Amino acid sequence: MNPHIQLRNNGDIRQYPVNSIYCVGRNYLEHAQEMQSKLPAAPIIFLKPNSAVVTSETSLVFPKEKGQVHHEVELVVRISQDGRRIDKREAWNYVDSYCVGIDFTLRDLQSDLKSKSLPWLLSKGFDQSAAVTEFQPIESPETFESLEFYLEKNGKLKQDGHSNEMVFDVPTLLAFLSRTITLREGDLIYTGTPSGVGPVRSGDEVTIGIKGQETATFTIG
Repeated sequence: MNPHIQLRNNGDIRQYPVNSIYCVGRNYLEHAQEMQSKLPAAPIIFLKPNSAVVTSETSLVFPKEKGQVHHEVELVVRISQDGRRIDKREAWNYVDSYCVGIDFTLRDLQSDLKSKSLPWLLSKGFDQSAAVTEFQPIESPETFESLEFYLEKNGKLKQDGHSNEMVFDVPTLLAFLSRTITLREGDLIYTGTPSGVGPVRSGDEVTIGIKGQETATFTIG
């Protein structure tokens, strides 16, 4: 059975199943710089299984034997209808809501896999590695273009970003992905993280949110 996300609209909360989770790497300039990487010429796409989704404010338990776990706060959009070869000018017709999420990463494992030119899946797709808040409806493209989002660890600001700072915006990402992959209703797209990624440890409290909206807090078990 597929996991579900919660979508709040005018006080009404509904649940929707999650299908595939597509993530975008190096989509903010300063994050690319802190990772000592160049900006990509085209979007870098990787996957998390939908079993990685966790939606409630709960204790997160990670495979500590795999080394450091890093937080990466991101804006996440939900695909609302199937789409293939989506035109950028029509892209917002395929997205109905957004939230803040965390792409948790097994950084030591990822570095080891990268050094061997191997896929990142094991460092990105482990259980509870895709945390999300409640989704909010996108009333218009302008809604998404002015979002300030952030992550605090133990009450201290660690990451903050703005949706207009993306290297590749949402229409570009949808057009790029759908040229080779049919996007399905219920797919989630993690749109990239700003600078400030760092480790989390047992006992840490991680709070994410969008300025002016409700927050969600996750405890690291």
